Amino acid sequence: MTPILVDVHGASILLTLSERGFHELRKRPDFPPDATVILGPRAVRFRVDVLSRYAQELSTNTAPHSEPEQLRRARQNRRESQAV
Repeated sequence: MTPILVDVHGASILLTLSERGFHELRKRPDFPPDATVILGPRAVRFRVDVLSRYAQELSTNTAPHSEPEQLRRARQNRRESQAV
């Protein structure tokens, strides 16, 4: 039987993230508000169907990120020092 709701640990496993990574994902403005179900003050669960749909949207809509400036500079400096 497939669960309908999962806790943070289950959600992180479903999305193949660490629990910390899942909490960071929840902070994003595009995280679906209907994914979170509050059952009580200490009982927060997440809808599996909404999380799965969100993950699929992320994988199809995510453009490649550009390389951070400090990494680009370090790579360029390495190339220049090797050329000397």
